[in-house]
Amino acid sequence: MSESSPCWIRLAPNGIEINLHADFRGGFALPQGVDDAVISVSADSDFLLYLDGVELGGGQFSDYPDRPTATEFHTGALEAGEHLLAALVWFRGKDFSTYRCGAPGFRCELRAGEFRFGSSTAWKARLDPAFTSGPIADVTGQLGFVTCCDGRNSDNWQRPGFDDSGWETAIAADDRGIPGPRPVPRLAPGKRCSVAFANQGFLLRTGEKETFAATVARDLMRAVPAARFFGLPGLYGIEPVTFAEPRPIQPPASPENGSFVILDFGGECAGKLEIELDAPAGTVVDLSHGEHLDDGRVRCQIHNRNFTDRYICRAGRNRFAIPFRRSGGRYLQLNFTEYAEPLMLHYAGIRPQELPLPAAAEAWKLNRGLEFAPGADASLDADGKRLLLKVDNSRHGDYAAAEYRFKAPVNAKRLSFEMRGANRNFAVRFIDAGGQFHNHLFKASGNPGETQKFAFDVAGSEHHWSGENDGVFHGPLAGIQLVVCGKFYGPEKKGETEFRNLSVEADAPAAGLPVWEAADPAALFRRTGDTSPVQLQARFPEPPKPEQLRYSYRGYDGGEVAAGTAVYDAAGRTLSAPPPPGRGFFELCYPELGIRLGLAVDDPPPAEIDEYFAQDSSLSWGPPPDDEKGIRDFMRILKKNGICWNRDRLHWPGIEKERGKFDFGGRFGLYRRIAEEEGIKALDTFHAAPPWNSESPTRFRDADPRRNLYPVNLLAAGESWSAIVRHWGALKALEVWNEPDISFGNDFPAEYVTAFTKAVSRSFADNGIDALVVGGVFASTRPGTNFYRTYIDNGLLDDSDVISYHSYAEVPDMEPQVAALRQAELDSGTPRAGIPYWITECGKPRPWTGTSRGPAEPDLYSAAEITGKAAELRALGLERYFAFEYKFRRENANNFGQMDANRTPMRGMAAYLHLVRVLSHRDYVGDLKGSDALRSRVFEGKDDLVAVLYNGTRKNRKSSVSLPSGLGVLRATGIDGRPVEFRNGRVPNTDGITYVYLDKAAKQNFIDPGTRAMELCRLAKSYRPRPRAAKPLVLQPLTDLSKLIVTNRGFYMPESGDLELKLRINNFGKTPLEFAPEIELPPGAELLTQPAAVTVPAGGTAETAFRASLAPNPKKADFQTLRVGDRNGNATPIAFSFAPFRQQELVLEAMPDGTRSPATPAELEALGNWNDFSGPANWTPWEGDKTVPDIEARLRGFYTPRELVLQVLVRDERHVNANSAFESWRGDSVQLTVQQRKADKLPLGRRQYHEITAAKCGEGQTLYAHIGTPAGKLAGSKLDFRAVGDGWYLYEIRLNGKELGLELKPGSVIGSSLIVNSDPGTGRAGFLNWGLGIAPEKSDTLFQLLVLK
Repeated sequence: MSESSPCWIRLAPNGIEINLHADFRGGFALPQGVDDAVISVSADSDFLLYLDGVELGGGQFSDYPDRPTATEFHTGALEAGEHLLAALVWFRGKDFSTYRCGAPGFRCELRAGEFRFGSSTAWKARLDPAFTSGPIADVTGQLGFVTCCDGRNSDNWQRPGFDDSGWETAIAADDRGIPGPRPVPRLAPGKRCSVAFANQGFLLRTGEKETFAATVARDLMRAVPAARFFGLPGLYGIEPVTFAEPRPIQPPASPENGSFVILDFGGECAGKLEIELDAPAGTVVDLSHGEHLDDGRVRCQIHNRNFTDRYICRAGRNRFAIPFRRSGGRYLQLNFTEYAEPLMLHYAGIRPQELPLPAAAEAWKLNRGLEFAPGADASLDADGKRLLLKVDNSRHGDYAAAEYRFKAPVNAKRLSFEMRGANRNFAVRFIDAGGQFHNHLFKASGNPGETQKFAFDVAGSEHHWSGENDGVFHGPLAGIQLVVCGKFYGPEKKGETEFRNLSVEADAPAAGLPVWEAADPAALFRRTGDTSPVQLQARFPEPPKPEQLRYSYRGYDGGEVAAGTAVYDAAGRTLSAPPPPGRGFFELCYPELGIRLGLAVDDPPPAEIDEYFAQDSSLSWGPPPDDEKGIRDFMRILKKNGICWNRDRLHWPGIEKERGKFDFGGRFGLYRRIAEEEGIKALDTFHAAPPWNSESPTRFRDADPRRNLYPVNLLAAGESWSAIVRHWGALKALEVWNEPDISFGNDFPAEYVTAFTKAVSRSFADNGIDALVVGGVFASTRPGTNFYRTYIDNGLLDDSDVISYHSYAEVPDMEPQVAALRQAELDSGTPRAGIPYWITECGKPRPWTGTSRGPAEPDLYSAAEITGKAAELRALGLERYFAFEYKFRRENANNFGQMDANRTPMRGMAAYLHLVRVLSHRDYVGDLKGSDALRSRVFEGKDDLVAVLYNGTRKNRKSSVSLPSGLGVLRATGIDGRPVEFRNGRVPNTDGITYVYLDKAAKQNFIDPGTRAMELCRLAKSYRPRPRAAKPLVLQPLTDLSKLIVTNRGFYMPESGDLELKLRINNFGKTPLEFAPEIELPPGAELLTQPAAVTVPAGGTAETAFRASLAPNPKKADFQTLRVGDRNGNATPIAFSFAPFRQQELVLEAMPDGTRSPATPAELEALGNWNDFSGPANWTPWEGDKTVPDIEARLRGFYTPRELVLQVLVRDERHVNANSAFESWRGDSVQLTVQQRKADKLPLGRRQYHEITAAKCGEGQTLYAHIGTPAGKLAGSKLDFRAVGDGWYLYEIRLNGKELGLELKPGSVIGSSLIVNSDPGTGRAGFLNWGLGIAPEKSDTLFQLLVLK
């Protein structure tokens, strides 16, 4: 039964576009009483919900406009009859750091049994008369607007019976679909904080200023002793005065026109600002909060930040709280004006978020201090109200502790509790997020009859261990220990201590949630027809209430598909829900318990494993799982779902700390033993050399930019890796150095890592090791550059069984990448063209949302790209695909995990594992004709064909795709395997991928085999494996790099002229061998000295050197290649690439603050001083075939005392960028670097610079810092992007000097380069560059210079 179906509604447009407060009312008749009802609410930006005039609460999760989330409220018993739902809804309408602007919208749905009622256009709506709407001052760029409320205009509109006949009706808002569940539980109000008066007196207000904070900051304040101000006898004005009873505030005497009080919370406090007072109508209360006092007052105005809100009183009792913003600080200043009668202040302060810790035995663990073997005789009892810790150290041990671990770390500020016991001391240990213990020792009375109250700030300590072990508390808080030593009780060394009313003041209510896990994670990958319940192991801090056991199943799109009440078995601690309703991916949600998990229902995979499908897991290090059960569970999930290859990492310095002495234990040994036992084939990689075999023992990120990170003794390195691979039977392939083209290899060029690869290749051959040698392992393939060709020229293909690379781009980028690689092979003339490719990291991250699963939309996007790329690269002929990454994994602002923090599947894992079932043992046969899908690859199996129709979930998204008329469709499924309908020649494509199964007869007329993908696939299939070269001599570069600029494509030469090249020749053979050098010079180069032939002893080395002069190329920094071979054929060649480097200086004029650009192209042109860097000479294609620029670009700049202003004028057919700020560089955008230089103008190295993308993207106009601090969206710096006509767009990038550490004064020099990215609508095509060092290589040595005139 349903009274109305909910829809998104809003107030009719009224000219107010920001800071909009709207009231909504909707009445309904409940046909019969219920024990409980659930109300689901979602709003942009926040709300307060009322039922029959009673406030239920608010707290919209800060989501994205296209990924709304809902908050649920339980009503308790509701009688049959008339009821009223009402809501105050606030719309920000402006981007802040914690909020992405959408459009006004409110959605509310009440569910009571079969009854449904929700928001609709029948609801009444109005602009709220009490809260000020429209433009108003910001608090900060993070916290949003200040609040102003006039209580005189409050009219009890939330109550039934209120006359709303004069209100308008709500109108339909943009439909955002059904909101998903909020990823974290709603915050709940704690207890009011205790406060004392720090100062009080009268003030003179001279008038209203531009903001409330500016007004208060200019009030003339005169302090008055407390005794006189409050009229309290016995006080001398120095004792603290609390709110033990209401305090009178006397009216001022002329000429003063107001009064003030300053309240002290005794420490930092965060929560909702509240005030309660009796006052005459019209009394103005300005509430200013802050962390410290400045000249006896709260510092409420700091530059453009405003920490003052305003409330205007109605007559009588006023109770007011800032509804939509949490505030923090130690002090609250109240300035009262516009009153002539005494006020009575009942309370003012902050209501913090306090989380009671359960005093239940299940929630706490006894620690007997086993490090003092055999530990204390101790026990821990709990009855739900108290903890009783009994300690006896009279015979042995030192201490005992009660330990509490939070389900997820919480941002806690204080811990408080009551304690009774004979102990004269006790300790509290805070366990931070990194596992560091911070031990704090405190005194106690020692009186067992006295209840003592304690409260402590969560902080670091000088007594600390584990984790970072630096004494600094690295939040959030992971756990606490309450510690008592036997000696604290006296000579007997034994006693008992009771703890009660434990609570933490924190930002998230995770402390009261159950601890749970999937007892068998593999059971979450279910088979169709499995009717067994979905069970979790759950430990509740106290018995769960029936409403807490309500669950819902959500389907692949995030919409609810089933709901009910689970069963909790307290004895077995098992939480059970019925099986999900059908095939595909599901999320099981327990909203009141904060539990969300994923599960997949699918057919079994093929009996014979197709080894194309593989996984990257990194189980050997990093986050859990790090134990036997956790690792084995993961391996079994892979095997159960048709995957037998897993990629992981080794740490050579940890395995072989001394030459020849190996440690094969720890997690490295644990994982590889389990992998072998479970039948998993291991691909391993690494990216560090041990100190005994390294020129640079420092970490790669700390290395000097000219320091070689690769092993210096290649003979020993080959022996080491033969021993390591021989030891582990599961290790079937080895990648020689992970991502050598970025910081892991210090951005060194090909000849360094290729020499190491050859050493491993030869050593494997000598020792009979049949593990595959995987070369390359590129972080990026850099199409359109000489990058891959330098590796081919260095003989990488000759000593590799496989070439691997990584890509986190989207599906459409895959074909140009593979095509560019293959073309480089064909152009080189290598006989190994078509060598197998493995893509060993291929993923698409979601935004980091802490330990939660996050909203559905980013997961849908991630799943479509991970799965779509696997299908696409199968069509392009790749041999193996490693999805990245299996476990929950954070990198900066991203989460790459295909499993969540609780080891349950995300959509990305479920969709990828379903693809294993779809494409195993199928071959690509062409593209489907007549479909409007972006990609329509068709694969043939034993009995049928399957078309993989891809559009993705973002810029190319389609709700459905067309199929040609007459096509014999057998069936169609979504990305997770659930059936979808084929109707009227179209199939749904909302997942971004649809699988359409076809009769084999379709191959005759509906499949196009003449695709570029087919050409690439055939080249790969035609390749015939051949033995690696494994030559006995390996040539190793030893060149002095002090005068060269090192990049991953070769060396830039700042100075023209001669260069000396030096080589070490390593002899892996068993007999002495002569090396007879043979030099191949680029055109125009000259050999100045001939390298000498040398005889290299068996198992030894020799060196040779020569000098050459390269021809200058003034037009463009093109690389020239010089090759050195061996006339005797005992070595594969080594190749060096060089290019000239010319640094430019751009002089910037000083301009006054506030200088802005004109609006038209002609006016901009008239400014002069434009640097035009258009044209092919400055163009780098991102896709191999985009060799001609499709944009033009010009640059100029100036500076003010506050800002460095760069103006980039771009001519483009249209502006395209719907990406997130983090990935905005993939669309039309500007990337730039800035680095404050010293007087010598030299680079600082080690990435001590800022790299920033300026873009008008899917998140608005953003400046996103990818490198440097601060990181992420910049708050102080601004972008002004606008179209200026005739196809021109202006980026005015205003970089805040203080925010970025820039000295904006005459004579200052700033290193900087800039590129302009072009997206014609099909993805990043390429970029124009002014200066180097951003792409395709990153190096501050290549920046240009900005000189401030």
